[in-house]
Amino acid sequence: QDDIHPDDVDMVRAACSPETIKDCFENRKTVNHLFIRRKIDGEYRSFMFGFHYFEEYGEQRVLIMARDAEREIV
Repeated sequence: QDDIHPDDVDMVRAACSPETIKDCFENRKTVNHLFIRRKIDGEYRSFMFGFHYFEEYGEQRVLIMARDAEREIV
């Protein structure tokens, strides 16, 4: 969390909140995409975060993936 821009932390928390997860399952929404700034090498860059909602062993889960358009998947 320390590398997420302070203005974007609430968006990340909301995307992973139990309320959002429940809403996504109820509406059959499997992915949220958000643009969030991360600090890399001392500077903030924009990343596209994918929050993938799925069920595993009867539990609702979130897989978070981030992609820097100019670089590799992290």
